[in-house]
Amino acid sequence: MPRTTVYIEDELYKKLVEESIAKYGSTKHLSKIINEKLIIAEKLSKQKRKKSLPIVSIGKRINWKFVEKVVEKEIEKLWKE
Repeated sequence: MPRTTVYIEDELYKKLVEESIAKYGSTKHLSKIINEKLIIAEKLSKQKRKKSLPIVSIGKRINWKFVEKVVEKEIEKLWKE
């Protein structure tokens, strides 16, 4: 497994250390905690990329209020995730 140096913000580091201690009893498994977080983040990123907005057919008459509501709902869903 490759080794590298990563600079982490102090508050984030404290949270990771706390989680490592709570889960494994020491900071020896800090890399494991970080890898778990990165794997979860990657999966979520892939899920978001797969999601797409509903297709709205553009014809002579477009209900723009409907389109606006659909777009707003999709944005709200993404913010809540």
